[in-house]
This record gives sequence, structure tokens and C-alpha cells, in this order.
Amino acid sequence: KSIENDVEIERTVRFVEDAFAGVRMKDITKQMYQKVLNELGKNRTTATVRKYHIYMKLCLKEALAEGIIYRDPTIEVTVEGKRKSKEEELKYLNYEESQKLIAEIKRNLQPRYMSRYIILFALATGCRFSEIIGLTWNNVDLKNKKVTIKQTWDYKYMNEFSNTKSYASKRVVTIDDDTIKLLKELKVNQSKQALKSGLGDKYNPHNLVFINNRMELISNNAVNKTLKSLCDKLGLKEITFHALRHTHASILLYKNVNIKYISKRLGHSDVSMTYKVYSHIIDEMEQMENRAVDNIMKDLFNV
Repeated sequence: KSIENDVEIERTVRFVEDAFAGVRMKDITKQMYQKVLNELGKNRTTATVRKYHIYMKLCLKEALAEGIIYRDPTIEVTVEGKRKSKEEELKYLNYEESQKLIAEIKRNLQPRYMSRYIILFALATGCRFSEIIGLTWNNVDLKNKKVTIKQTWDYKYMNEFSNTKSYASKRVVTIDDDTIKLLKELKVNQSKQALKSGLGDKYNPHNLVFINNRMELISNNAVNKTLKSLCDKLGLKEITFHALRHTHASILLYKNVNIKYISKRLGHSDVSMTYKVYSHIIDEMEQMENRAVDNIMKDLFNV
């Protein structure tokens, strides 16, 4: 019940395999387990370390119950991450900054610069990086202006399709006319490249949307470098790719889009998660609403 989806299970299994490589389960000591948690916490938040700890502890408790191990090495360990939580480090571009970024990208937008297309798509949809690079053409409906998010691409470990972060992450996201135009450009370019290569349908065997002319997926690191370069050029605050998701949400909130719709669009499990992540933005919006109400009452009482 604690493990939400197959992706979390896969990640935990891979982490445990790497962390305790060559060590038999019954030989794991509290000191070894603590050392693994400490390493895990160097570049992760406390919440993330706690999540891995819960998953590993569940496995070890099961092993203890089955008589595979004879002591629980997870008792009274310290669970702590050095990285700040998302609430503390939440970064995003405001409406005007986003406009500047989009305008700069459009000045030199060519299919060979795939990172730029990915950045624009993220701003337009709020999709996660793994969802974007895992998007296939059969899940793009240009006629009805929507894309279906039903899978991701595991670029960290398996280099193949994987499940979405949670069941709620499987969703349909509407797309605007400008984004449709971008996707059509990519589709035409891929057809040209396939013909030029002589490979035909084999040019893009996975039918992926965001691949470069060498039939390769763009790495998260490469997109972040492009994003950093663009922000530096425009004098904007330095952000990572995930901040584009926050930017998309903040713009919708700024434009008074219903938060329940935003939550569904982002693929959150429930609206409370959206409130939690974007609480400070919502607080700012509520303060603006307070002033708006004051002005409405002023007009009402001063006929």
C-alpha cells in the first residue's frame, strides 16, 4: 500500500541493488544501512530519503518475517536529506519572463535544435521531462488539439518506455494552435529525414515525437544547458527544466484558471497536492483577490 506504482518499485529495486551490491541480505548491518541513507541524502530531500527508507524497510521487514534475516538493520536510523524541499526551492518564471523566453526561442527555432521544441512544449503543457520524451505520434491528436500522456521514457536506467509517475499522471492534455504548429514542423522534418536516410519506418522505430535528426533522444542535461544559456542571455533567473512545469501552473493560476482543472492537467493525484506545491502562489493570488473585492465593494457603495 505504501508503494504507489511500478515506477517507484523499479527505482527502489535498482537503488537497493546498487547500494548493497555483493552483500547478502542477512549480512546487512545497521551501520551499512545508515551509510547508504547518508549517501542517498547528499543530493536529495529528506522526504525523498524517507520514501526510499520506507520502501527498503518494508522489504527487510518482510524478509525478517520470512526468516531470511534475523535482525532489522533499519531500527533507530537517522533519515535526513541535505537538499531543500520542493516547497523551499520552488522556482518558476512569471508571465512576462515566460513571454521573453518564448520570443527568444522562436527567433532561431529549427528542428535540429530539439531542446528548444521540448522547452516550448513544456511551457505549453506542464508535462514532465520523461513524459515529453516518451510521447509518441500515435498519442498526438492534432485534429482535436490534444495529447494523451500514458507512458514515460526511462532515460536514467532502462532507456525504454516506462509507466507514468502515478495512475493520475495518465491524462489527456489539450494543446494550443502554436504548439500544434510546432508539432507539425517536427512531423514534416521527421518524414524528410526518414526519406533521406532510406530507412523509412525504421527511421523512428518507437514513433517518438521529440528525437533529433540522428534518431536520438535529447538528454535532460542537454535541455537544461540550453535553458540555462537562454536564461543567461535574457538576464532571467537560472531555472531547471522542472521549473517549466511550475511556470505553466503559475501562469494558469495567474490567469485565474480553476485549480481543480490545473491539478488534473498536471496529473496530480488530487487537488490537495496542487495546493501544497503552489500554496505560496495561491496565497499571492488570494491577496490580489482581496484587493479586487475591496474595489468591487467601493464601486457598489459609491453609486
